[in-house]
Amino acid sequence: MDFCYTMLKKILFTLISSALISTISFAQFKDPQANKPKNVNEKYTSAIGYEYEFLKLGKGMKPEIGDICMFYYILFNHEDSAISGNIILDENKKVKSLQEPVFLNADEPTFPGDLREAIRNFNVGDSGYIYIKADEMLKRAKLPPFIKEGTTLKYVLKLEKILNEDEYNKLMIMKGEEQLRKEEEAIKKYALEKNLQPIEKLEGGLYYYKTFESGDTSKPQKGQTVTVHYTGYLINGTKFDSSKDRNQPFSFKLGVGQVINGWDLGVAELSKGDKATLLIPSYMGYGTQGAGGVIPPNATLIFEVELIDFK
Repeated sequence: MDFCYTMLKKILFTLISSALISTISFAQFKDPQANKPKNVNEKYTSAIGYEYEFLKLGKGMKPEIGDICMFYYILFNHEDSAISGNIILDENKKVKSLQEPVFLNADEPTFPGDLREAIRNFNVGDSGYIYIKADEMLKRAKLPPFIKEGTTLKYVLKLEKILNEDEYNKLMIMKGEEQLRKEEEAIKKYALEKNLQPIEKLEGGLYYYKTFESGDTSKPQKGQTVTVHYTGYLINGTKFDSSKDRNQPFSFKLGVGQVINGWDLGVAELSKGDKATLLIPSYMGYGTQGAGGVIPPNATLIFEVELIDFK
């Protein structure tokens, strides 16, 4: 699968739910269903027009402004194909496993279709469907090819837990430290097994090893367009993408966030013609979300990269 295509999938959830996309305030809207009894398999319409229904009702509290919601979800397109999420289904579309949960603050929604409005109608333990029109996304960015204009997207969502800010921060510190320790151990073991020695570690946690040095001493600067060939692997050796297989180099502007952080930092260390192996911990890659069904959550990534040119 194309590397750019997987990046589109990664940003999909952020695109829908980000409170920074619009400055419109919907604080004046009150959901007419908010304080009424809820029924399973009955559709409701929110104050700003999206539909939702409950599959199972829990007994926990509803989130309030300032709370942080921990939940699991799958997002389906109009063809009923799962395009994002942390619930893994089997071939019969039954729940097979749960990956890392997603966290979202319960602040006021900022645009029609904002997931914050939907999740504030859920109690802890509730699961259900949330329907969002693709055209609402189209107002903010070009739709990726797996989402068609005029169609409806369907979330399957379960609200697992509500945290306050202090609880959330403590959980993130604990999970981050544990994940970082595991990934650093795995990276060092991989480098030793593949004879990538001596491996270098950049500030921020990126590891890299130059497999070929061209002799050129100039390096690309922030904002310049770099052109690279690459092959990407999971740390278990699974290849998930390669520009070489397509015979199509990949270009991007360096250091401006067009690619994952590990790429911005790693490619900046190369001169024209250099080749290197980048060993990228998940927090410098696709983090807890992963990318579509290709890169799982918390995945350490290995990229064999060649800097072809920059200008």
